[in-house]
Amino acid sequence: MLTPGVWADDRNAFVLRVTEDWRTGGPRHNGDTSLAARNTQIWMLPGLARSQWSKVADLMVDGDPGRMRGTLWKAGSQLYFASDTGQNYLFNDALYLVLNLEGLKRDLASDHWYGKVFAAHDIQKLDASDSTIVCRMTSRFPSMLEFWKN
Repeated sequence: MLTPGVWADDRNAFVLRVTEDWRTGGPRHNGDTSLAARNTQIWMLPGLARSQWSKVADLMVDGDPGRMRGTLWKAGSQLYFASDTGQNYLFNDALYLVLNLEGLKRDLASDHWYGKVFAAHDIQKLDASDSTIVCRMTSRFPSMLEFWKN
């Protein structure tokens, strides 16, 4: 394991991603929103063996060494960001491509950093152009209204 949710072997790297599907009850159910399913996926980054990964830096908040925001990794010529919060606070993926390193560092220093890095397009999710889904598991959730059925 390189970092929580990211593993590499002698040939490839593997990354966890979680997505959620939400349903809206519509006007008949007062527009209530409830979780329909949570999908856990394992994405493979082919050809990125363990030997190609190196930790570049722990990204800390300036002036407060106790507040780490994440870790910067390099594999091949690409930089990757792993959030310190793991898969939480809007970070559904364990690893992201870094598009703008200076912007990422700037936004990590702000109070609501977990929203700013996405809005500024500092990082990007992995996609099918550089990775492949190798495993998928879906947990379905009943509608909140189904709990009240007789």
